[in-house]
Amino acid sequence: MRLLTLCIFSLLTIGCGSKDVSERQPQRIAQAETPLLQPAWLADRVSDEALAYFRLPSPFGLTSAPKDNRLGQALGSEAHVTLLNDILSGLDAQITAILDGEQGALASWFMTYPVSPIEVMFAPMPGVKIKAPVTIASVQTRLRTAPAAAAAAQALINATPIAAEVSFDDDGIASVDGAPVPIAMSFDETTGRLLLMVGNGVSAERMLRVRDALTKPLAENPMTLLHDRIDSSGQGLISWINVEQALTFGQMLIPAEVFSAIREAGLEDARAIAMGYGVSRGKARLALLADVPSGVGFRDLLPKVDNTLTIPVTDAPRYVVTLALPSSEDIRRIALATGQVSDDDYTTTMRELQEEAGFDLEALVDLLDGELVYVSESVGGYWALRISDRDAFLAAIDRFGEETSLFVESRAIDGMTVHHLRLSAGVGEDDDTGLDDPAVRELVGRIGYHYFWAFDGDYASFADTPQTLLDRKRRGASTTVADWLETTQQHSLDNALFGITGGLQGVPRNAYNNYLSMLLLMTDIADIDVGVWSLPSADQLALPDRGTLGISVIADEQLLGVEMVSEHSLFDVVGGNAYGGVAIFGVLAAIAIPAYQDYTIRSQVSEGLSLSSFQKVAVAESYLASGRWPNATEAGEMAAFDLGEFVSQITVEPGSGAIEITYGLGANIGIVGQTLTMTPLVIEGDNIVWRCASTIDEKWLPAVCRDSSSLDEPVLALPET
Repeated sequence: MRLLTLCIFSLLTIGCGSKDVSERQPQRIAQAETPLLQPAWLADRVSDEALAYFRLPSPFGLTSAPKDNRLGQALGSEAHVTLLNDILSGLDAQITAILDGEQGALASWFMTYPVSPIEVMFAPMPGVKIKAPVTIASVQTRLRTAPAAAAAAQALINATPIAAEVSFDDDGIASVDGAPVPIAMSFDETTGRLLLMVGNGVSAERMLRVRDALTKPLAENPMTLLHDRIDSSGQGLISWINVEQALTFGQMLIPAEVFSAIREAGLEDARAIAMGYGVSRGKARLALLADVPSGVGFRDLLPKVDNTLTIPVTDAPRYVVTLALPSSEDIRRIALATGQVSDDDYTTTMRELQEEAGFDLEALVDLLDGELVYVSESVGGYWALRISDRDAFLAAIDRFGEETSLFVESRAIDGMTVHHLRLSAGVGEDDDTGLDDPAVRELVGRIGYHYFWAFDGDYASFADTPQTLLDRKRRGASTTVADWLETTQQHSLDNALFGITGGLQGVPRNAYNNYLSMLLLMTDIADIDVGVWSLPSADQLALPDRGTLGISVIADEQLLGVEMVSEHSLFDVVGGNAYGGVAIFGVLAAIAIPAYQDYTIRSQVSEGLSLSSFQKVAVAESYLASGRWPNATEAGEMAAFDLGEFVSQITVEPGSGAIEITYGLGANIGIVGQTLTMTPLVIEGDNIVWRCASTIDEKWLPAVCRDSSSLDEPVLALPET
């Protein structure tokens, strides 16, 4: 709701600047032969049997990949691609310098290796007869050798509790043994594409068949309708669910009450749902869309929308607001869909209303022809109402005026007939207005509401003064709202229940300058030379003076949803150097998150050592008192269970006194079920020292446990008692 309010406020204030009169032509910018950032690949291979598809953009995909918008030339230029490649290499070096080993490899994985979005599809294995769905993931990387890909994949595996080695065979196929579910991988040294498949029935042999089946995109794709409306660039953030397949497969898993609610809402018959953020038709779009055919469930409660928007305008509007009006057929259908009235009841109600009010409500509604539009342009603001029959509309106004004693007049000025309707404020003797003086009441009662309108094509245009209408006539039309929406805004309101769209002054230039500032920040972080000198300027790109911002509620014959449209990104609304903030956050997150995770796990391991202090004292005292280690009974009395948040049990081994600490479900997944064993050893003078042994990765062990090979450096000495 805040986002909608901000959009509307921006359009009504900032958007009221002068029109874009720039006629600059962009200079020819040398383009890179091979783009560094690649679009989505798996999206073109989603089959009808797929349950879902998700796409996570690469760190620079949303901001830096060339798309079909005004910054496309700059982002696709050879100079920009070279600079971006230097930044990625520099970031890789900086990350690995700060985070060594697996931490650095894992951080580089997500920050610098991907040159395409990370795509995940839940579907049956293509090319394999097994119909059970598996998880298929795809990402194109900067890696070009199988050993490098194996090392990178190993870093991902090592970040999980899975203990397995990854190596690719001569066909670029690898299977990951030791995982709770079968995992297989594929790597293409030519493109750097890494495929991952997880699920029952997965094997290296089937991974090869799946890779071959995915070689070519599908001619028909169930995701195309929703996907391309949100993001045709292949770089955006997308979540898509095939409702038909998901419900069919998930009926046995979905609770009955949830499935009943889905059915009552009509979503049982929906084809698919998608939400995401990307670039389509030259503009950035944030949308939630559903493929729901007409006549399904709640669709009967919505009017059918078919806006033509052929309203003549003298120049590019500042902003436009549209509201779809229901037809008489829509009103009848909606009333019957509620289940509260029958067809006969509705007909009777309409007849009684006509007899009481003196006019046919359904005929009046159909006169309005379903379209109400507010236009703000240089001559002023006015409403445009699409009229199906001029003569019938004028007759209805005259009849209404006669029955209510309204003042109605028409005047011909400069070849245009302007109509005037005056509504009295209607302050009567019985009205509770707080005005006791009759003279004052009479004076106030004279004040009325004035409306002026003139016909223009299929529309009646209403304004507060006749001068606005006359100026429109004198200046003449240069375009229509529909053409402006198509050519300038790239924001279709043809099927919008409600929509508002306009222009923000200075957005294209500011967005580009903000992006250049982000690149400067990234060169500092990557510790490379400033490379923005060779990038084109806003004038060389012929960026316009104004940028699009709008939002609409869509309801056509097939789609339902909400869509926000902006010139380049959501940062157009926020303003400022938001690109730089996002970039810095991404880099810091890539470095800080793995480091913080390691710190958290180490603290959990250390807690286990602290909790074992009682057992260490008990074992030592038992030996000093009896000259032997605890027996089974004594060891059982020393054991403890459900200790703290991270430790499930601490046990003592009879005969050896070894203390075993087991980490429970509350601990990080990397150490759940893992053990740390403290074994007592007697050295000179009956001193007892302890030696560590653990199944936990050494990087997470306390410093005293990382080198337990020598008795000369005991891990823990016997506490004094």
